[in-house]
Amino acid sequence: MNYLKRHWQGELSLAQSFWVNLFLLNLVIRGLTFSLTNDGLIANPATMAQVALTIEAFALLVIYPWQIVGLWRAAQRHIAISTRTFLPRLVMLLIVFSMIGTINQVREGWPEYRDLYQIAFGIEVISDYSLELTSDSRLIHLNGGLAFGVSSDVRAMLLRHPEVEGIILNSIGGRIYEGRELAQLIAQRQLNTYTTEGCYSACGTAFISGTQRFLARGANLGFHQYQSGLLSNPAHVDLSFEQEKDRAVFHKQGVTKEFIDRMFQTSHDDMWIPSVNQLLKSGVVHHLVDASDVLPVQHSDHQIEEIRAAIQDFPAFQMIKQHEPAIYEDMINELNANLSAGANTLQIQEALGQYVQKVAQKLLPKTSDTAIRNFVRQTIYILESLAQVDPVLCIKNLYPEQFGSIDISDHLTTSQMAPMLSAIDQVIIQSMETTVPSVDRPSAQAYMDTVIRELGEDVHFITSHDYQNKQDYAKACNAAIRFYELILNNQDQSANTLRLIFSEV
Repeated sequence: MNYLKRHWQGELSLAQSFWVNLFLLNLVIRGLTFSLTNDGLIANPATMAQVALTIEAFALLVIYPWQIVGLWRAAQRHIAISTRTFLPRLVMLLIVFSMIGTINQVREGWPEYRDLYQIAFGIEVISDYSLELTSDSRLIHLNGGLAFGVSSDVRAMLLRHPEVEGIILNSIGGRIYEGRELAQLIAQRQLNTYTTEGCYSACGTAFISGTQRFLARGANLGFHQYQSGLLSNPAHVDLSFEQEKDRAVFHKQGVTKEFIDRMFQTSHDDMWIPSVNQLLKSGVVHHLVDASDVLPVQHSDHQIEEIRAAIQDFPAFQMIKQHEPAIYEDMINELNANLSAGANTLQIQEALGQYVQKVAQKLLPKTSDTAIRNFVRQTIYILESLAQVDPVLCIKNLYPEQFGSIDISDHLTTSQMAPMLSAIDQVIIQSMETTVPSVDRPSAQAYMDTVIRELGEDVHFITSHDYQNKQDYAKACNAAIRFYELILNNQDQSANTLRLIFSEV
């Protein structure tokens, strides 16, 4: 304490005050801060942020004032007792420059300090999450973002419920650290992992750690490059190194090298959504399941009646009821079976959509040239409208079995969907009133070959379903649209070729 007091009062030599108490002490502080925040000594980012902020605040608010006040007084004392004034005055000038530099440093580093404060004290930018047990206490359901603290809450729930066998991960992702902590918990407890809605970004590391991994039909996994999550984006955050850590986790879990090499190719503001076939082939997913088998929805009687009323009032289903009563009866039976099984809304829509597709397969080849062309024009319009919202929606609408189905009404307005409903009505009515010739297969196939040649390299986007990013999804959507447009361009062959296509769907 006496030493601290003597420096503060300027009683130490100028050399000691400058070289030991300023220069050397600053090196020690910087070295300590760097070691604690960059050498992996503290794994938890919140704890690391608290340590870093504490050191920075103490250094700036306590140590630095003690250093410069004591050094200034030592310089004054040196001037008073010595005839040599150049060095002490130079030191005083350096102190002024140091204060100006420190103020600028704080100003420029303020975004990083703000980020550290938010992390240290739990001011989250990641969406909130919820945790609950399924009704049979067999699974934990995690829904929401991977914010700081989620792994601790899952750990606590596992301690309270040792009978848990797996975890449902429905998450947009979040903190990389939390994804890894969940992965360790899952691996240690040998839990199975499920997703019924989707598991993206950092959630993937937790999902892949499951002993058996289940993907519900209609759900997705999504991957992209990591980002620091800090507005300041400090240079000491090595995201490539962080990605390599998680590549190792996927490799350990038996995922193919081809898949692992693609995981982080897509930009952090984009998303790679592999197809179902890619996920199964690469070993990321072991089993496909229905969401209701994992997380059944407990529909109240009132909700069931509302769903039935909404379905039965839907114009397309009213048309089916009028013109295809047998199919409509099967559809209602399917609806009741899904409701009893606890199917979610998307499952119900997907199941009923198969009946609409069944009607389309039956009636489109039999309807008039005008009706089949109009149906395809409205299909193009729907695809274009979805692509404007998000190209991924267009791909999901085109290939639901590989990329998951969507509820179009969540993304398009009633006025946008109305022309398609009218087109379906026209298809049904004119299929009853029109006699059309059999499909001229040689002519249709010959024109199809011409269309494929005109598509050129874009045909790859229709046949492979091997997309990497939003740009690829947009190209694939545009390729499908152009395919239909090229067919419509030939007035003589378009209806015949479309009948061939829809008869073989």
